[in-house]
Parts: sequence; structure tokens; C-alpha cells
Amino acid sequence: NMDYEFRLLTHDDYEEVKEMCKDIWDGTDYMPLVFHDWVDDEKGEFFCIIDKAKNKIAGISKFSILPEHMGWLEGLRVHEEYRGQKLARRIQEYMSELANKYLEEGKVNKLGACTHLNNAASRKMLESSGFELEQQHMIVMKPYEENNAVITTKSFVVTRWKPTLEEFMNLDYFKSRDMIFHCDFTFMDVTEELYNILIKKDAFWEINGKKGIIYYKVETCFVAIDEDIDTIEIFSDYLYQKNKTGFTPYTTVNLKKPQLLENLKANGYITWSDWKMDYFYYLKK
Repeated sequence: NMDYEFRLLTHDDYEEVKEMCKDIWDGTDYMPLVFHDWVDDEKGEFFCIIDKAKNKIAGISKFSILPEHMGWLEGLRVHEEYRGQKLARRIQEYMSELANKYLEEGKVNKLGACTHLNNAASRKMLESSGFELEQQHMIVMKPYEENNAVITTKSFVVTRWKPTLEEFMNLDYFKSRDMIFHCDFTFMDVTEELYNILIKKDAFWEINGKKGIIYYKVETCFVAIDEDIDTIEIFSDYLYQKNKTGFTPYTTVNLKKPQLLENLKANGYITWSDWKMDYFYYLKK
């Protein structure tokens, strides 16, 4: 049984973490892109588990604090050399201790996490740690590099819209999601604090008369306020053409709209999981 210890990550660990993540998601892992911001995040803790014998990082994870005192578990990675040794479980247990400490100190009052349908290990671990599945959605995107998905919007009139706090809190989009905002694998309560964050991030966009929210850490992610095919098309086409991040823009849809799914299919959209719910929000109260 190897000897491990936990410690916080520092900027000096960047190259080692980057190397560790190079094969995750076919080389598109966002971790290197957020690494320095996460090290600097004073609210949370970005830590690693070290193989003491080799002085090598065997795994990493991040405990963040989101608006409304939500403790958020994200960024769990295990080095390929150390997989199959229940390290993810050890990291999860350490994370739970950390979370409990934050709960006792009143810094958080609930814990959340988001994972994907295909990540069976993560889902099992959350469920066995007392998390419950709170919401599920479906990720959709238009694969522009393939012939069946064409750019339909080429000219754009771009402005901003600035909802009042009251308008923001009353958006049907949020009501249909139990007053939870989600974007880029993060779920947050719809509150004044979130409103101020989005205003500061300049996240409220209007393109060709359609309203949306553009908010992402790394991958290009957007919310279509009216949740209809026209808005999704305009925002997707705009972000694909104007925002060269190397990521295909994506959004999530609510399955309460069967006609929307038919429209998306007809316009060449795809999902990550064959039109199944695949984007899961877990909560531990």
C-alpha cells in the first residue's frame, strides 16, 4: 500500500498536471486552461494527492464555493499510472472531510456536483456518498465540420440586453429549471449574487433580436432564453464563427419540449449520448 499525502497545488505544479491530463477527453481537457485561476481561487481549495515515494502527483481535485454558499466538487483526475487503486475514492473521502469542515464553519450549507451519463464511476461515487440526482438535461451541439450541419446565420446584429434583477428572477427559462442556472458543468441558484456575477461577466447578449446568456470557463457554452430553434441556431452559428476556441458551441435542452428536439435533429444537431438525458446535477443537502 503506497504512502500518500494531500497538499494544495501551486503554480509550480502546472507542467506536471498538464502532462497528467494530456490524454483525457482525447487531449481536450480544460484543466490546463483553468489551472492557474484555480490555484489563485482564495475561496476554495485546489489540492493533489502525492505518491510520497516518488514525490509524484497521483491525482487532483478542486473544492469550490459557488454563490449562495454551495460547496462544489469538480476537477477530479487520477494519473493513468495510479488508476484502479481506489485513489478516486480516497480523494472523494478527503473532499468529504473538507466539505464537512466548511459546513461546520458555516462557509457552505449544501454540496453540489455535476457529471455526465458516461461517467459511471463518478455517478456511483456521488450516489454512495449521499448525493441525490437533482436535475438532468441533454447536451446538444451542431457538428459544423460535418456536412449535414451547415451554418445558417452569417450576418449578425449584436447588442447587449440588461435585465433588471426582477426581470432576471422571473425568466421562464429559470422557472422551468426550478430556479437553477447551469452552464459549463456548473449549477448555481438563481439569486441576486448570480445576477451580479453575470452582469460583471457581460453575459447577457442579444443577437439578431434573440436573447441569450454566454457564460463559460473554457468550452463555448450558451443559454437560449426562449429555448427555441431560432435562438439556438443564431447563438450557435455566431459563437462557432466568431469565437475560435477550438470547441464546438453547445447548450442544454429541457426534455419538456419534444418539438424542439425534432427541430434540432432536422437542423443537423447531435447529442453526446444518442438523445438521452446525459447532464446530471447532484446535490447533498
